[in-house]
Amino acid sequence: MSKKIIVSLSIFVFLLAGCGREELKPKDVVGSKEVSTASDEITKIEFEYYITLISGKYLSTDIYERNSERYNKVVVEALLDVESAKQELNEKFKSGTPGLSDLLNLAGATETALNKLLDGEYATRSEYANKAGQIMGDISRTYLDGELPSIVKTYTGVENTK
Repeated sequence: MSKKIIVSLSIFVFLLAGCGREELKPKDVVGSKEVSTASDEITKIEFEYYITLISGKYLSTDIYERNSERYNKVVVEALLDVESAKQELNEKFKSGTPGLSDLLNLAGATETALNKLLDGEYATRSEYANKAGQIMGDISRTYLDGELPSIVKTYTGVENTK
């Protein structure tokens, strides 16, 4: 329970820090109208970037001893990366952009898996890892010609999804 409180507080602080800055983002004000620069296309490089951001630290959790201080820190950092990716995706791309819902689904599956790890539910780890892996494989086949980002190749040993 205390782990969930720590994660919740960490995410809350992260979101507050992001909301407190007054800098121009991809939207700019022209006269009295707001012009959105949200894209309606996700490039191959962006797919690889977001897959890596969403799953990179999650994939690395296996190298740490469960419930160790470092393990818990990596899980919390992974949750923050997932939250950051979701926020960026929703700001950067228009609703209905091909691949957007797939990346958000990957983020949701990864977030669920990480929360289960934080709760100490290790018995279901492979179930949640398989779900995230299926989504990642679908993204890879649909948008990346079967290629996977290098971090996925490193941690899983899988070269491609063809």
